[in-house]
Amino acid sequence: MANLDQTRSISLVSLFITSFISVLLIPAHTVMASNETTFGPITGTEIWSGNHDLTGDVTVASGAKLIIEPGTTV
Repeated sequence: MANLDQTRSISLVSLFITSFISVLLIPAHTVMASNETTFGPITGTEIWSGNHDLTGDVTVASGAKLIIEPGTTV
């Protein structure tokens, strides 16, 4: 009986470690902004594609990213 409990414990610990490592290996994806900036500062990461009509000055804050896809009209 003790041997069965030990086997279950080892199996559960192995499953937990494997699950934890799997989560760490999944790459993080950049989320496209649904409310893209038309004026003011960009403080995070924005990916622009298509047409963008700006209503004022747009600035990219230090550490932020503005990625403009090929073919984008600003």
